Amino acid sequence: KDHLSEVPSASIGAKVMDKLHEIDPVAYVRYVSVYRQFENVNEFSQEIQALTHRAAADPFQKRLFQD
Repeated sequence: KDHLSEVPSASIGAKVMDKLHEIDPVAYVRYVSVYRQFENVNEFSQEIQALTHRAAADPFQKRLFQD
């Protein structure tokens, strides 16, 4: 018998989302749109807005232009 423990696919998917969120916002949005099975543009838009707000609140987020 195999001694490897089983890992639910939902756990793997959540970990992938977390890591993508940290390293590549575009890849994150692409992945989450499929993973969460967005049904309309509004759901997609809400996720992008949430991502934008999280980035704006992050003190370590680099700014492209100075104010």
